[in-house]
Amino acid sequence: MERIPAIVMGKGGAGNNVKYYGIPSGYEFVTITEDLIALSQPKSPLSADTRKKLNLVDQDVHIQVFVTTT
Repeated sequence: MERIPAIVMGKGGAGNNVKYYGIPSGYEFVTITEDLIALSQPKSPLSADTRKKLNLVDQDVHIQVFVTTT
């Protein structure tokens, strides 16, 4: 089943996407704006230590975050 509305943001391969389902409003709109800014930069805003640790992950990871409007 497809989830709509959806916003897909990514950089690089198809598996490196951020998918936002729902209508961004309130604080969620700020989050999407910050994601767009981070994706437009040549380097991740994460610390060098965090990037180094993430590079050690050798399998696909699926993370879901649920938020409410309140």
